[in-house]
Amino acid sequence: MKKTNVKSKLSTIAIITVLAISTMLFALPSVNAQANSIFAFPYVNAVPNPTEVNTVVVIHVGSVYPTPSQVGGWTGLTVEVTKPDGSTEIIGPINTDTTGGTGVVYVPTLVGTYTLQTHFPETVTTASGYYGPSGTIMEESLSDPLELIVTDEPVAYYPAFELPTEYWARPIDQQMREWYKISNNWVGYVPPTNNDPTSMNAQFNEYAPETGHVLWAKPLTMGGLAGGVMYEQGFEQGDAYVGKFGGGGLFGAAGPVIIGGVLYYNQFESNGGSAVDQWVNAVDLHTGELLWSKPLITPGGSNLRLAFAQVFYWDSYNYHGVFDYLIGTESAGFFGPTNWHGFDPFTGRWIWTFEDMPSGVKVYGPKGEIFLYNLNKNAGTLSLWNSSRVVSTQGSYNPQGVVANASIGIEWTINVTGLS
Repeated sequence: MKKTNVKSKLSTIAIITVLAISTMLFALPSVNAQANSIFAFPYVNAVPNPTEVNTVVVIHVGSVYPTPSQVGGWTGLTVEVTKPDGSTEIIGPINTDTTGGTGVVYVPTLVGTYTLQTHFPETVTTASGYYGPSGTIMEESLSDPLELIVTDEPVAYYPAFELPTEYWARPIDQQMREWYKISNNWVGYVPPTNNDPTSMNAQFNEYAPETGHVLWAKPLTMGGLAGGVMYEQGFEQGDAYVGKFGGGGLFGAAGPVIIGGVLYYNQFESNGGSAVDQWVNAVDLHTGELLWSKPLITPGGSNLRLAFAQVFYWDSYNYHGVFDYLIGTESAGFFGPTNWHGFDPFTGRWIWTFEDMPSGVKVYGPKGEIFLYNLNKNAGTLSLWNSSRVVSTQGSYNPQGVVANASIGIEWTINVTGLS
């Protein structure tokens, strides 16, 4: 009897267990089929705030969640504006970009306190993202309200900074915008016999130091009296054709450059080319401290001299900033193609290569882009090459590791009559 009872009990337990597992198995698909639902965390901001009446305000609106690039941004957002007199206004519908946010302009016409609030409509996602898998429900949501203060007085966007009256150092706080007048860069030497226009290289030279005191000095080579059996002769220090500083000599010299308060120069004269070591030194212009000293090496192993530099402002919907490069040139013989190689001034690291550069007169553009104008008398054409066209894609500027044929930088070619 006991065995029978035990068996019966065990059988009963087993049946119940099987039924429970079956129930769970049937229940699981329905649980998994339920979509995730999350709060969208919308936001709203206004710049400037406070602001002056009847002036433009940029309203930043969106969700903290970015979206996958293949589906675009969020759509159908609105901003409810409650005015000082109690009336309301709806801005929208607003579509964001893939960062999850965007900006719209608004002009307040009343003095007082406005209240802004973003409305995010319920949205079912069609691709996986930071919010979760495809099919996630972004709940209908409201942002925290934002007060926008509107006055009838002019509002200063940022305080002005006076130019320094005592010693100062780099880097300069970017908020001190007025200091641009005393912080220009020198991107390359243009000798008087060279046909390259000086362009923007020499702006703001009127703000020279108020004293001629020597801050620091560095030896470039052996100097002074040789002595002994050399009698009154001194050690050689180069001449007009073999310069020791910058190293190109009188004609077309590749002189030193200055970027961000750092002096860059070729340590050795140009004679010998790639058959001898060629180093570039980076020295703090204020203190004389040697920051780094190394050769500029291309991916192919070429050891280049510093030829000139570029300080280039990239301004697009994706990226805003100044890019800086030390540039070395490499030629495959007198009639061979010329390559340009860009290096990071902070470290000396190779960044990019433009192969098969076109010839032409070099000009720096208003944002520091390098233009080459080529006038072909035989073909009767004038071409413009633009350095910023070589690597600019999708609104960003990412030249790291780029090896590109420079011909893609030709912006236009026009016919010119009467050249032949």
